[in-house]
Amino acid sequence: MKLQHRVTSFLNHRIDIKININKRISRNKALVLVAFMAVLMFLAGNYIGERWFWVNDQSLYEYRIASLRDQLAKSPKPNSIRTELAITYYLDGEADKAEAELRDVLADEPENDAAMLYLGLILSERKKYRESIEFLDRYLKRNRGLESRLAMLYLGRDYLETDAHSLALTTLREAAEMDPANPVVYYYLGLAYEKLHDRKNAIKAYEKALAINKNYTEAEVALNSLVSRMSSENRQAVPDESGSPKTK
Repeated sequence: MKLQHRVTSFLNHRIDIKININKRISRNKALVLVAFMAVLMFLAGNYIGERWFWVNDQSLYEYRIASLRDQLAKSPKPNSIRTELAITYYLDGEADKAEAELRDVLADEPENDAAMLYLGLILSERKKYRESIEFLDRYLKRNRGLESRLAMLYLGRDYLETDAHSLALTTLREAAEMDPANPVVYYYLGLAYEKLHDRKNAIKAYEKALAINKNYTEAEVALNSLVSRMSSENRQAVPDESGSPKTK
């Protein structure tokens, strides 16, 4: 579960930090302090890693990959280690190796839920949407939990990318029920409504995304674009003095 939570956080890559130390320091000072502490922790961790754990010119992921390979040679049940190895490959930018490793795990253990989930997510990120749908759908039929929220979102996006708009809408509605504070869900929900020509609900979905995160650029662009198109169409439909619609 620790691995699943760690990778889920990485794939979401949206972390909000709120600081309030009894209002004794300002927000700006608090942010500067947090940034300073983060840099110190990073430098200290890097120094300790270089001195005690991994060799020079070797990244943390490279060190972890070497360590996991050593564990595989000793483990009688290596599939959990192989799954973590695949995720580490992916985080290190080696998507081909990650995908191949997860496929091998599922060939040996077809019902391995972690491998099923992560392979589906990685395939979606690599724009292999139809294959991603297969694995995420299988995973969701077997699981309902914290990771299911992310799987449901990605599945809805996969359906959008493959023009299965009704399925996308149904899936993303469920994703919104499971994860109502996630603005990304409402952004894709807005896209699904647009594809189905339901502009009223598309606007509501985009506005909901922006209400959760006012700096969500994609949702703001989508909302402004839709409103602009609707205004343009309305202007073109206004009748002239003869009673005929104006056209440009």
